Amino acid sequence: MELKTEKAYDKALAVIALMGLSSFLLLSFSTGVFVPEAMYGGLAFIAITFVGYFFINALLSEQDPALIILACFLSELGIIMLYRINPEVFYKQILWFGLGIFVFMASSVITRFWIEININPLFLFAATALLLLSPLVVGVERGGSKSWIEFTSFSFQPSELAKITFSLFMARTLEEGKIKNLWGLLAEFTVILGLLAAARDLGGAMLFYTTALALIFAATSRWDVIIPGAVVGGLAATLGYFAFGHVKIRVESWLNPWQDVPGTGYQIVQSLLAMASGGYFGTGLGLGRPDFIPAVTTDFIFSAFFEEFGFLGAVAVI
Repeated sequence: MELKTEKAYDKALAVIALMGLSSFLLLSFSTGVFVPEAMYGGLAFIAITFVGYFFINALLSEQDPALIILACFLSELGIIMLYRINPEVFYKQILWFGLGIFVFMASSVITRFWIEININPLFLFAATALLLLSPLVVGVERGGSKSWIEFTSFSFQPSELAKITFSLFMARTLEEGKIKNLWGLLAEFTVILGLLAAARDLGGAMLFYTTALALIFAATSRWDVIIPGAVVGGLAATLGYFAFGHVKIRVESWLNPWQDVPGTGYQIVQSLLAMASGGYFGTGLGLGRPDFIPAVTTDFIFSAFFEEFGFLGAVAVI
C-alpha cells in the first residue's frame, strides 16, 4: 500500500476511535451518573477494530483495507445506537462483531495461504437449500413467516447464511460469463424459491430472485432471460399479494400507513415522526425517543439514528 494512502486510512481509523470514545463517554453520563459499562463496551469495540485493521496490514499488505474500515464505521454507528436504546442488545452485538472480525481474519488466512476455494456449485446449491429447509422443520413463526430458529434466548434466520451460499452458488455457476444449463438453473431457482414460499418469506424470495436476475445480467447481459424473468417476478409478487394476508397488510401499510395508525401502520408512522422530529441537525445523542418505535433495534435502527443525528447525519451514513 502506498504511504500516502496508508496515512489516509490511519486517519480514518483515528476518526472512528475518536467518535466512538466521545459517543460512549457521552452515553456514560446519560442517566446523570457515570456508568462505566458504556466505555468498556466502546473500548472493546475499538480494540477489535484495530486488531482487524492491523491484521490486514500485517498479513495481507497487498489488500485494500478500505472496506473493513467502512464496515467498522457503520457497525460502530449501529452499536452506539444500540447502547442508547437497549444495553443488553448492545453487549450481544459487541460479541457478534468480535466473532465477525475473527471469522473474517480466519477465512482470509485460509483462502490466502492454505487452500484454493474451488467448490462445486451443486454443493453450494445443496447448502442453500438445506439452510432454507431448516426453519420449516424446526423453526418458529414470526410476523407471518416461518423463517426463524430459536435456541433458548438466541434466535437467527438461516436465510441470512443462505444469502451467502446462494451468492457463491451464482458466482460459480456464471464464472465463465454464460449459463451452461438454463433449464437446470431454473429448476434450482424453483427449489430455492419454493422453500422460501413454503416458509411464507416472500420478502426473502423476492430478494433472492432479484439478486439472481442482477447477477445473470452482470455476467451474461442476456435480455432474453432478464425480461421474461422480470415479468414472471412481477406476476409472482402480485400473486403473493393476494394469496398471503400478511403480505397484503404490509404492502398496504407501506403505501398508506396513516389509514390505521394505532394498528398496522403504527410502527411506520412512529418512525416517520422520529425522523421528522430530528430535523436537519438531530435532537442530539441520547435526547430522542426511539423507544416509541416497536422494532427499533432491528428494522428501524436508521430511524433512531436519523432522529438523534438529523438529516445531515443520515445523509452522511448513506
